Parts: sequence; structure tokens; C-alpha cells
Amino acid sequence: MTALSRHTAIGETHPTIPTLYQTIACFLDTIYGSQSGHCCIGLIDGDPRFEKLREEWYDWPRERRTVVHRLAHGTQRGLNVYTARCLFTAQKRSYATARLSRWLWIDDASCTTDCTMLVQTSVQSYQAWIQLGRAVTADEASHLQRRWRHAVDADGCSADGVHMTRVPGGINTKYHGCFPVTVAQRTDATYHVADLPWSDVPTTPDMLPALNLAQVETQRADLRPLLNEQGIPRRFKPHMQSYKVLTGEIVVHNRAGAPDRSNPRYWLAKGLAYCRYTYEDAYTILLALTDATGLIEKGFDWHHTDIVRCIAKAYQEVCRDLAQHGQDWQARPVTAREQAYGATPATPDALPYTTKRKRRGRPSRVTPADVLTYWHDQACGDRCIYTRKETANALHISVATLDRHIKKLEEAGTIKKEIP
Repeated sequence: MTALSRHTAIGETHPTIPTLYQTIACFLDTIYGSQSGHCCIGLIDGDPRFEKLREEWYDWPRERRTVVHRLAHGTQRGLNVYTARCLFTAQKRSYATARLSRWLWIDDASCTTDCTMLVQTSVQSYQAWIQLGRAVTADEASHLQRRWRHAVDADGCSADGVHMTRVPGGINTKYHGCFPVTVAQRTDATYHVADLPWSDVPTTPDMLPALNLAQVETQRADLRPLLNEQGIPRRFKPHMQSYKVLTGEIVVHNRAGAPDRSNPRYWLAKGLAYCRYTYEDAYTILLALTDATGLIEKGFDWHHTDIVRCIAKAYQEVCRDLAQHGQDWQARPVTAREQAYGATPATPDALPYTTKRKRRGRPSRVTPADVLTYWHDQACGDRCIYTRKETANALHISVATLDRHIKKLEEAGTIKKEIP
């Protein structure tokens, strides 16, 4: 389908331009009020999971009509439209330039979230807004949003005090769909910071000690002590739920019924906590199990925040469960046996002959000398007439391993291959 036909199809089912103007203008007037400053809007052409956001800056409220016009016509063209949670003192979206705002925001909330305004962005996904009794800085907003997010298990991006949010009246083309973004609920409720029900909920950084990033980088260089050949943590057992999630036997879905990334990561973190991995080991494993597509889609910073959040939540729940049974949780660092998996031979030349083959019925080590001895024992005169397959079967090794040994013997001048 061409871009023109795609945009036309969207326009046929989308509200008309006057309705868009009214919806968008009402939303912007609600969150910005009578403030003045630089307004940042964003446009994404295509699937937001892969395409980058393009920022545009306007002077609010002087260019209010232009802002509404750009967002409305971007929607009619089939683009995803966004705006920042607050205004800025300069054309730079940062905590230092953010102006005060009375609004808090979280992403991926549920339809039952207690809030002032609830914006539906997909079938079962919502963005919740709370209006405070006083204006707060971006740092304060981030602090409060992080607590709110942890209380209702919202998306990790909700901790960002200057994050871009979807605009009601727009569309959501994630997963190549076309879902209209609408205001599902609107009240006049105002919340005082001291009276917020989740204001005493501990935040993620308070629950998780500072990570030793130097140790993490060292472990990432050699993951063999932590993961086996199948990419599964060595302490996981097949009966564990985390093991089944990792192998795909159990598929975890989000509230919309679609495969999710954060929920499987949480279950893996919970399994790592029960296996008593340290925080650094758990972080290294979860980062190693993150697919490259996910890193490109969300970026490293988002995944870092999400991994830390999952570890903090999972380890806290495991500690609580163990405490109910009178047990204390204590981390168990990588053991000497696990560390041995990462040990490398002294010289590269010895690698093919020191690697143990732990298969039933096979010796732990076969050297080129063993091959030569077998040929001498079975030879007719000074010639060996056995095929490679027969020799490999007799020595209980693979043909590929036998070929490596033969090449080593040829290089040393010990044997000479003759082709009849």
C-alpha cells in the first residue's frame, strides 16, 4: 500500500479537522494553562517502535494556533503526534530547562487507575494524568512519577519528568495498526502532594544498591560462568517457571494480550533472586538476554532503567516471601565450579584437544597421538585403509574432530595422505 493510500484510509475513519482542532486545543490548554515558554511537539512517521521521533519547537502561547495546526494535520497524514509534559525555557528538552507544571503523567496504566485524566492509547493501554494542587519542578515530577509508577506497575519511561506524551485526537500506529487516541475519562479532581496514596511507596533506587558497573563489564566479557551453552542461567532448573519462560514453554502477555518484554524480564529476575544471584550477576544476565532488536528499538538507557526496576521489584518480593517462612535472603556469588566454565587454556593451540566432550560413551579427551596409535594398531603394513567415518566411530569422536587431528599430524609431517 502506498503512503498516499495509507493516509487516505486513515483520514476516512478519523474525525474531521474541526473536531481535531477542538480536541487537541482543549488538551494543550489543559496541561499548559496560562503558562508561557517553548513548546516541544513530536512526530513519528511509521511504527514508533522503530522510527525516530522528530522534534519541533514553537513559542507558546504566541504560536498556539500553529502548534494545533501541525498536530492536527500530522494526524491526518497518518503520523503519531506527541507533546512534552511541560513547557521549557529554551529549545532543549531537559530537566534544567523545564518549567514548573502541575501535572504528573505515567504510561501503560490500567483503566482503573485513580487520576484526573485517562487517555486511551491502544486497546487496553492508557496514559494517566494527575493534576496537583501546586506546580512542581521536573525533578520533583520525576520523583513522584517514579513512586506512582511503582505503585501501579506502569511502564519504566514514566520516571522521566520531561518525557513526550501522546496527544488525544491523534492515532497510534504501533504494530502497524491505527488506533485513535482518545480521552477515556476526565474529572476535576486535584491532588495534594502530601495526600497522594502512594507518596510513601519506596522508589526503585532506594531498594536496589548501587551497581558495581566495573564488575558488570568484566562479567559481560565472558558470560560462560553465568550462562550455559543454551543461554540459560546455570542455576535454573527445568521445573522453574523462569526456566519455562526463558525457553518459551510459557509465554507472558501484557494487559492487551500481546507478547510483552518487561513482564518476562520480571519473571526471569524473580528466578535469579530465588537462585540467589547477586545484583550485578542478575543485571548482567538480563542485559545479555536482551535481544539486539529490543536495544535498537528502545535504547540502552530505557533497558537499563527497566532492568533495574525489574530486579528491585523481584528481589524485594522474594525477600518478603522468604521472610514469611523465617528465612533470610543472602546473595551467593559465582562459585568456583561456575567460574571454571569460563577458564581458558594456556595456549590457543591446545584448545581443540583440551575441550572436554561430556557425552555418554565418549572419552573426555582424544589427542592426535591417540589417532596415530589407533592407526598403527589397525594398519596393514605401513598403511591405514580405514575410512574417516570408521576411524571416528572407533574412537568415539566426530568426523570434524578427527579432521582437526589429521590436519595437525600432516602439519607435523607425521603422516602423509594418499588419494588412490
